[in-house]
Amino acid sequence: MIAYLPQHLLTNDSRTVFEEAAQAFAHVFEMQHEIEALNEQLSTRTDYESAGYYEIIEQVSALSEKFYSIDEINYDAEVEKILLGLGFVRDDFNRPTGEFSGGWACVSNWPKSFCRNPTCSCSTSLPTTWILNPYNGSRIS
Repeated sequence: MIAYLPQHLLTNDSRTVFEEAAQAFAHVFEMQHEIEALNEQLSTRTDYESAGYYEIIEQVSALSEKFYSIDEINYDAEVEKILLGLGFVRDDFNRPTGEFSGGWACVSNWPKSFCRNPTCSCSTSLPTTWILNPYNGSRIS
């Protein structure tokens, strides 16, 4: 995958670099919240024999199977590995993205692409192309 990202992105300036990069896994966290909401419905319902109850059980089962098949990843470690590979230092992780130049704010968004497709080449408006090593997140060019 090759991606071009402009330097002016719609980022949430109140998020830290780490939080912004972790948005790559937002779909997993949303899935987890949906499972919790469905389980909450099951715990409060009393119509155990109804079609609606069985439908919720089926939804929880299908969603849980999908969730647990991808939940083996340590998301914090993946985000950290990629951010370090992009040139951020650990001290940057807790800084709001609003403190960074447009270029670095753009770079903080790259993990969203890398975590979805770990063999990714990205180019900014600068004459640079970075390719991340899919095995350890380090920059290889």
